Amino acid sequence: MNEVSINDKNYLESDEYKKFKEDNPVYGYLKIRAYAASGAVPITELKVEVSKIIDNTKVIFYSGFTDESGIIERINLPARRVNTNNLNAPDYTTYDILATRGDNINLSYKINVYENIIVVQNISIIPGGF
Repeated sequence: MNEVSINDKNYLESDEYKKFKEDNPVYGYLKIRAYAASGAVPITELKVEVSKIIDNTKVIFYSGFTDESGIIERINLPARRVNTNNLNAPDYTTYDILATRGDNINLSYKINVYENIIVVQNISIIPGGF
């Protein structure tokens, strides 16, 4: 499987990405909150990667680290438009999150992103795991 960054201009011009953007023309938002001890201890410098497999290509939409508060405030991610005729089952786009720090922390999550909604992913670390 190929792996590309969302900043790869060649990939952005590909038919597969154009189709993805056609299906996901708006944005939803992701906030990461990493902590230990029931939220009392923030996990700083946790590497977070947000990606999605699109036509057998792993596209990395975000790669960065939590701040001194254990937070990454706002990651913009392409999302589907909300179908106002069916608000009981809103459309969403699923992304993968990989959170790593050294050899001790290696966690993965799947999240659904919705148009104009901030989704919060809490990452709880067991004490001694960092």
